[in-house]
Amino acid sequence: MTSAHNRQRIQPAPAGNDDLGLAVDPAALLEALALPVYVKDTALAFRACNTLFAETVMGLPRAGLLGRRVRDLVPGAAADAHETRDRALLAEGGVQVYETTVRYADGTRTRARFRKRVLHARDGTVAGLVGLIQDIAAETALTHARQAAEQANAAKDRFLMHMSHQLRTPLNSVIGYAEALEMGVAGPLSAAQRAYLDSIVSAGRHMESVFAVVLDVAHQSDPLHRAAAGPRAPHTLCAEAVGRALPQATAAGITLSLHDDPALSDLRLRLDEQALRHSLDALLANALAFTAPGGRITLSTRLDRDGLAFEVADSGGNHPGERVRAILDPVHHPARPETAGVLDLPGSGVGLTIVKTLVSALGGTFTVDSVPGRGTTATVRLPATRLEPGSGDDAPTPTATPAG
Repeated sequence: MTSAHNRQRIQPAPAGNDDLGLAVDPAALLEALALPVYVKDTALAFRACNTLFAETVMGLPRAGLLGRRVRDLVPGAAADAHETRDRALLAEGGVQVYETTVRYADGTRTRARFRKRVLHARDGTVAGLVGLIQDIAAETALTHARQAAEQANAAKDRFLMHMSHQLRTPLNSVIGYAEALEMGVAGPLSAAQRAYLDSIVSAGRHMESVFAVVLDVAHQSDPLHRAAAGPRAPHTLCAEAVGRALPQATAAGITLSLHDDPALSDLRLRLDEQALRHSLDALLANALAFTAPGGRITLSTRLDRDGLAFEVADSGGNHPGERVRAILDPVHHPARPETAGVLDLPGSGVGLTIVKTLVSALGGTFTVDSVPGRGTTATVRLPATRLEPGSGDDAPTPTATPAG
């Protein structure tokens, strides 16, 4: 049992000049804590505790717990382990933290974190210790879930890399042989044969771009965690996207133009350039797929109080009832003879759901406004924090493609 001397040494001292001057009831203070807490003396007997510890953990009223040791209540190695740690803490001082499995009075087992600290008397001698128990079952489960997710993600990456290799190897052979035939290695070609080979190479390059987009999204689902590219002018990024789309627009008889906000002329954009390039390509591809011959598509930039907006607006006219579904569905692109070749634009085959993923990872938003008979406007909006002052890095603006 605890001596009167030990009991006296850990009694709260009277209010003085070195404390708050408040009359604090230790029992009330312990009860106010939302976690099980206890106080032991140097003989490792319980001197105080709150109801949570006494009843929930130990299954006893407080009066039945005070003056007793853990080994009096919990037989076996568990009590020895706790008291061994207690003695080490009293000898070494400071704070002790460890995790272990505990069994509550109702038989429940859970993972808990013990946090203990040495208590000193007014004369500086060790008077005992205070311990607090934190249930970390939810935290542990979350950690295990995160580890499982990381393992699953790693397995997914391995699968995608293997799949990419298995698909790219024969695809490269197809493209290589088609290009060799185009060069005349097997003899002269007729116009029809050359057109067929052009289609094979174009489709093969398109598949390569699809692989690149899918793998990029899978491996880097959060472009914010990637090293940002050097600052680029929004005009340059848009001009390059329009330049890539011009051949398809010309073939479809669609006017494609670029409009810049003058307020952006001295600003540069710092972000994952590849993610934005994929997004702009996919938006233009979708607009080309759903704009009738003779129609118009405009890629524009706008700076306002909400940030930087990239807008792809088209005049529509083809399959308006299916338009929004195609924008939101990663695989829904209606096949139509009049748009053959248009969907070869990189990005169109992977669906604009990927655009939503990429833009969200850049900290932006993606919205679509479609009005039957008037066309559709798809908007990518990025936060103004992505912009910084700059100069240079200008590209020539592609000439608008005349309709017809």
